[in-house]
Amino acid sequence: MTYEEIADTLAKMQRYILEHGWTQGYYEDRKGRVCFVGAFSKIAAKKDFDGRIDFWAFIGRELGSPVCFNDLESTTEQNVLDKMHELELKAKGLAASGREKA
Repeated sequence: MTYEEIADTLAKMQRYILEHGWTQGYYEDRKGRVCFVGAFSKIAAKKDFDGRIDFWAFIGRELGSPVCFNDLESTTEQNVLDKMHELELKAKGLAASGREKA
């Protein structure tokens, strides 16, 4: 997965959360709201295993555990959206600098 694709994935994840809602403690709750990882699961290509590895390697380097971040009691939906946007911009910057592969 390229950095441009990572940025695009993060943008789609943000839109998904804005449309369907955000939750903690579940990938997806009964109302269809999703966490950080749940948003990825909803929009990512199921068959692109290498792309998934690249995506989560980038997230791990930049954020650590998205599950721990998402499920902290003090974390809000806006915190998650802001972090996704920050990571999207970082990935775009890496792509613009000529770094292709995550």
